[in-house]
Amino acid sequence: MEPDELRRSSWQALVDQAHLRRVLAPAESINALTLGAEHADAVGQYDPRGRIDPLAVTDEARLPSPVTAFGTGINRALKPEIYAPSGRQLYRETYSTNDSGGAILETARMTVLPPGQWTAAPGREPGRTDQTRYTCGTSNAAALTTRQAAQVLERLPGLLGAESLELPPERRFLVPLVKALLVHGARWGASRELLEELLTDDGDSRGPNRKALGRFLGYGFPNGEVLLGCDSQRATLCGWNELGNDQGHVFRIPLPPGLNGVRAWRRLTVTLAWLTPIDPQSRRYRGAQLWFEPRAAAGDDDSTKFLKVERCEANSLVARRGTVQHEVLEGEKAAVFADEDDLVLKVSCRGDASELDEPVPYGLVVSLEVAPELDVPIYEEMRVRLRPRARIRP
Repeated sequence: MEPDELRRSSWQALVDQAHLRRVLAPAESINALTLGAEHADAVGQYDPRGRIDPLAVTDEARLPSPVTAFGTGINRALKPEIYAPSGRQLYRETYSTNDSGGAILETARMTVLPPGQWTAAPGREPGRTDQTRYTCGTSNAAALTTRQAAQVLERLPGLLGAESLELPPERRFLVPLVKALLVHGARWGASRELLEELLTDDGDSRGPNRKALGRFLGYGFPNGEVLLGCDSQRATLCGWNELGNDQGHVFRIPLPPGLNGVRAWRRLTVTLAWLTPIDPQSRRYRGAQLWFEPRAAAGDDDSTKFLKVERCEANSLVARRGTVQHEVLEGEKAAVFADEDDLVLKVSCRGDASELDEPVPYGLVVSLEVAPELDVPIYEEMRVRLRPRARIRP
């Protein structure tokens, strides 16, 4: 087969077996961040030695590994939330065929030959500590993401200290904040078009909806650059607090004046993460539901109208079923707003499985970015508008 035909046939086989590839314990934990394996590594060209790459992904379009599990989670929540590189898993063709006459592919064993992720390995002789192998799997994705979480924890004090802020005094706020930051850079990107092509039946021009895509992509593939810093065309704001039953908090995000009346691509990304109490005796299981809604400053209208952006990736209703709500909104129309207009986000909380009798800690991360070629320093403009705001107490 040609690579495109092999990729389509292999992916269709994965979809047909999706009910056998469900997320298992403990990965379906409602509070944990579940990681899927991405079919990717840093190896360039390699000698296949009779091995087959069933997906043959490109640098632009990324796909889950054929060895990863698919969602959904509890109450059809998005699981896994994100996919991290785990090495390209190759296969060998067996001499037998299945009932339909197609070939059977079996996973190739890990060897000293690429591709994969180059890791330490046990030596054949006692005491050897210099042995390495190329490995693949979700354990690799978990290790890399844990390292990213550690990097975030190391950088947070410096980032907040630059703004005369301090880390949350209690560690229970750090967990949802780091959880939100790890997901915040996730995108579908070019993988959406590739997966739409792979999931579309011949003769069906409609293609899969965002709910179906979310089952296989989650929130997408994280971008490390977004996770660990900003630039002049991208500003990221972090917040944290706790909410009780039927309570809400309002966050006001200043709109950069440089975007007023400008027709150019822009992206707004909002990620909310929290830790919920659980009720194992309830079918709903999740003790607390938190969610955010954009609101206009003067009323209940959607304040994203100021930016002329629309949801474009994960289904918003599905995104509210777990403990991470991650939404990406994009647009290119000219945005017109007054100097005093803000993007207003309201974070709300209510009991889900049962009556909520304890406050729930949460972390909120919001990013606004524009096309790199657009000479609008939105980072500095938003920073300047945030500084003079003083809290007035009666």
